[in-house]
Order: sequence, then C-alpha cells, then structure tokens
Amino acid sequence: MSMNVNIDETWVPEPDLQQSAPRRIVSFTDYPDRNRPNVPLFTGIAGALLVIGFFLYLRAVTKQSGGNIPLSIPLMLAGFTGLVYFPFRLRQHLMRSEHLVTNGAPVMARLLSADNLNGDTYARSVKYQVSLPGGELGHREVNVDDRVLPKRIPSNVTALMDMSSGDVELYVALPFRAVAKAVPASVAAAQAQQAAAQQAVPQEMGTIAVSNAPEIKREKPKEETQKPKRETFE
Repeated sequence: MSMNVNIDETWVPEPDLQQSAPRRIVSFTDYPDRNRPNVPLFTGIAGALLVIGFFLYLRAVTKQSGGNIPLSIPLMLAGFTGLVYFPFRLRQHLMRSEHLVTNGAPVMARLLSADNLNGDTYARSVKYQVSLPGGELGHREVNVDDRVLPKRIPSNVTALMDMSSGDVELYVALPFRAVAKAVPASVAAAQAQQAAAQQAVPQEMGTIAVSNAPEIKREKPKEETQKPKRETFE
C-alpha cells in the first residue's frame, strides 16, 4: 500500500515533545512493550542448552555412556551465547528508545495498517510511512499495543527521528514518555519578582486610579432654625 505522508489531515505533536531536547522522560508502564525481547524465555532456553551441553561433555570426559563431545561443545557455545546476547539486545532496545524520546525530533508518520499479532488480544503489527531525511519516503513495521493506537486507521501520528542517523520509530511504540520539565526554583523566584515589579509600577500621569472602596455619603449639616422673638408689652 502506498500513501503520501503529506495528506491533508490535522497533525499536532504531543505537547511534551515540543519542549527542547534533551527532554525529561519516564518509563511507560501502562501497557506492555510489544517490542521488548522476551529475555526470561530466551535466557532460560540458553541456560538449558548450556547445562545439557556441559552434562554431555562431563559424561564424555569420564568415559560414561551417553557422552558426546562433538555435540556437547556446540550446545555449550549456543547456551553461553544466548545468555550474553539476549540481555544485550534488551539493553540495546532500551537505550535506543530512551535516546529517541530524549533527543528525537517529532515528525509526522502515516499509519497504514494494524494487523493482529500472535493471537494476542491487544498486540498489533503496525505498518507506517514516514519522510526520511532527504525527502525519501520510508516504510517501517513495529509492534504496538492496540490500546494506544488511534481509533481510525489510516491516520497521522507522531514519530520520533534521530536526524543524525535517520533512526525513526512511532512514539506510541516506545516504552518511555516525555514529561514536562519542572521549573527551577531560581527561575520561579525570578518570575515572581518580575511579576511583583510589574504590579508595583506607578501609574502614568493623566490617569485616575479607580478605587473599589465603597463611597461614603456625608450628611449635610442641619440648618438651625431661628426661634421667634418673644414680644414684650410695657
């Protein structure tokens, strides 16, 4: 399926992604990370191969029945490699995700489809299209939890891109989220002082300050009435 990323549809990056890099981030644990390597499963299998290979090697060395050196050595190598490789893949995945959320530039991506994955209720295999550096259109595929996807597909969403390497991924597919940076105490104090100074600026000449105090009405003094003079008869 081919669609133009610059389709006439509203797209606004998330407010926290509009802050200058490096951003402050937190782990996103509301929904599972669908791209996280299943380290417990694979290291368990690798550990089992290492134990079996070591057991067969010991039996072969002690000349007991069931020992097989040509088989035991590859098993031990496979087990040891798995124990090292899969934790490394997890660290690599987390470092890549953290770097993109911390420093990646938000760009518009176009979701093309979302298909069920491995029979999981919420796991989706998402295909999307994004403009790469140089103007080339790139198509990518990633696993995403259905609960973080928009209700309507196709749809425009936010992707994060490392402009130096061209690495790009959907923001909703990453196990981290950007959060607003806290304002330092010194900056907050300076802003408060500036606001107070603006309020204390004297008014310009020719303006009359309006007071909210209630108007006090003064009563006029009562006029004294002259008493009539008493007439006298002599």
